[in-house]
Amino acid sequence: MNRAKWFKWRPRRSRPKPRTRLQVELLETRNLLSSGLTLTPLVQVSGNSPLDPTIAPNGRAFLNSEVEPQIAVDPTNPAHAVAVWQQDRYRSVGGARALVASVTYNANDPAGAIWSTPTAIPGFNAAVVNPALGRYTDPWVTITPSGDVYASAVGLTVSGHFPLITAVLVVKSSDGGNTWSDPTILREDEAPAGTLQINQANDKEMIVADPNDHTGQTAYVVWDQLDFPGNNPDFEAFHANAAIRENLFFSKTTDGGAHWTTAQNATNFQNLNSAFGNQLLVQPDGTLVDVCTLFNGSGKQAPQAGQTTVAVIRSTDGGATWSDPIIGPAVDEVAVTDPDTGVPVRDGESLISVTADPKNNRTLYAVWTDGRFSNFTHDDIAFSMSTDGGLTWSDPIKVNQTPTNIPAGNQQAFTPAVAVAADGTVAVTYYDFRNNTADPGLPTDFWLAHASGNYADPSSWATGELRLTDTSFNMENAPLTNHGYFLGDYQGLAAAGSSFYALFAQAGVGSSDPSNIWFRDPPPAAEAPSASAGPVAVASALASPLNTLDVQVSGVFPANSSSVEGAGLTHGSERSPTVQLPAIVDNVGPSTTAEAQSPELSMPGGAKDSADDSTAVFDAFFSDGSDNV
Repeated sequence: MNRAKWFKWRPRRSRPKPRTRLQVELLETRNLLSSGLTLTPLVQVSGNSPLDPTIAPNGRAFLNSEVEPQIAVDPTNPAHAVAVWQQDRYRSVGGARALVASVTYNANDPAGAIWSTPTAIPGFNAAVVNPALGRYTDPWVTITPSGDVYASAVGLTVSGHFPLITAVLVVKSSDGGNTWSDPTILREDEAPAGTLQINQANDKEMIVADPNDHTGQTAYVVWDQLDFPGNNPDFEAFHANAAIRENLFFSKTTDGGAHWTTAQNATNFQNLNSAFGNQLLVQPDGTLVDVCTLFNGSGKQAPQAGQTTVAVIRSTDGGATWSDPIIGPAVDEVAVTDPDTGVPVRDGESLISVTADPKNNRTLYAVWTDGRFSNFTHDDIAFSMSTDGGLTWSDPIKVNQTPTNIPAGNQQAFTPAVAVAADGTVAVTYYDFRNNTADPGLPTDFWLAHASGNYADPSSWATGELRLTDTSFNMENAPLTNHGYFLGDYQGLAAAGSSFYALFAQAGVGSSDPSNIWFRDPPPAAEAPSASAGPVAVASALASPLNTLDVQVSGVFPANSSSVEGAGLTHGSERSPTVQLPAIVDNVGPSTTAEAQSPELSMPGGAKDSADDSTAVFDAFFSDGSDNV
C-alpha cells in the first residue's frame, strides 16, 4: 500500500505543465554504456498469471500484471536468488490478488539466468476459496547466512474504499524459496470504533536477516502504523488533511521463526511525526539502524519547507530500546507525470532506498527522488552517504545521468534503488523518460549508474551508466491505478559478490499484458560478454538446489523483439504458455490509453489537470466509487 498518498497528503511541488518540445540532440548519444560493468542478456522472469482463473477478483484488477518486485541473494551461494512481486494489481485502495515467488540457481550465468515458473506464496494468496485476507502488498524477501529464506507482506481486507483490516505477515522457506510455511501474523489491526477506518493501519513492512548470526536464527521486521490523534476522528477532518502520526513498529525472531516478539512501538511519537518507509540495517556490533523518511508537523506546510527529511533511529540493545530520530538531509520531491499528457506516474513518493558497505557497515548509502537539482522543475535521483552509522550525512548530490539538454519533462528520474558490491562499487537504478518523443506513447527506460570511489563527488558517477532495458517500453500501457501508471513503489536491486542483480518491472503491450518482471546481471566487464541483441532461448524450470530440473521450455526475449501496437515502440512480451485466462473478466482490464483506462484521469478536472495542482491528487481512498474498488 502507498499510504503516503491514501493515508495522508504529503505537500510536494507540482511539475510545470507539459508544453511543446523542441529537440535537437542526437538520440544515439544518450545510451552509451560504461566500461566498468557489462550486461548479461535481459531475461523475463514473470509469465501469465499463475493464479486460479476461476476465483473472481474482489475489485477491479489488472490480470497478468506483475509489479513491485524485490530480490534477495543467498550469502552462501551468490548464484542462488529469490524474487517476489505483486501479481494482478488492483486499481484502487492498494494491493494485489497475491504475491508470487520465483527462484534461480544460476543468477550469474553469462548466458542468462534460468528462473523457476512463478508460483503464488500460499500464505500470501487471496485467489483461493475463503482467503484469510483479501489482498496482499509490499513484498519483501531476505536470505539468512544459513540459506533459509523469509518473505514478508502486508495483508489487507477492503471495505468500500478503505482497508478494514491490515496485518503484517511472515513466511519461511527451508528449501531455497520453492515451498513456504504457513504465515505468522506479527500484528493485525482494525480501526477502533468511532475512529477513521484507516486508523491503526499497518503499512510498508520490510524484513532483514541478521548477517552476524551465522546460524540463521535471527531476523527482524520493521513497518509503520497510522495513529490518528483523538481530536481528528471523523472522515471530513481526514479529507481536509487531518493530522496523523506514523510510528515505527518492530518485531524479531531469534529461533529461526518459531517465535516472534510482540510487535513493539519503537517511536511512540507524541508530536505529529511520521516514520515512513522504514528500512533496517544491521551493523557488525549488532547495532540496528533504521533509516526512514521522517515527516514533521501536520502535513500542511508548504512544499520544500524542510519538514521532510532522511532520519535514522538506532538501537544498541537488539531492539529493546530505540533512539530519537537523528535528522539527515531534506527530501524535496516533485510529482512525476507523463510529460505529454500530465497523467500521474506513481513513483514511490518520498521512499528512501538504503544499503551498507559489506566491508564497513558503518558506511551507509541512501538514494531518493528530489527536485532540488532542477529548481523543482522535475525529479532527479539524490545520493547521500554516512560514514558513522547514520549519525551524520554528506550533502546530497545528483547521480542519475539523464541528459540535461532535453525538455524538463523528459528528464524526470524516479523510483531509485541502491546496492554496494563486495569490491566497494555502489550502484543505483532508476527509470527516466529521456527517450520520449512527440510520437504517441511514453518511451521509458531503466538505468543503472555506478561509482567505484569518491562517491560524494558527482563526477565519479558521470561515466558509469548502463541501460538495463534493451529498448524503451511504453509507460502508458502500465496498470493505471487511481494514482496513475504503476510499476511499483520500489524495484529490486541486490549485490552478489562483485556483481549486481537488478529485478524490475516494465509495462507490457496492453490490456492482456499490462506489465512484466525482468532480470539482468551487470557483472564487472571481465566477467561477462556484452549482451546479445537477439532473442535468448531460456528454459523455464523448477529450480532445485540438486539441479534436478523439471523443464518447461518457453520463449524469453530481450525487450527489442516485438512491436507495441499503436505506439511506435518495441518491447519483449512473450509469455510462457502456462495459465490461459479468459479474454474478458468482470471489473478487470486496462487498455492501452489513459482515456480508455480511466477517463477521469485524462479529461479536464481529472488527474491530467490535477497533476499541476498538488492539492487535488488523492489515493484510492477518495475514489468516486465508480471503479468497484
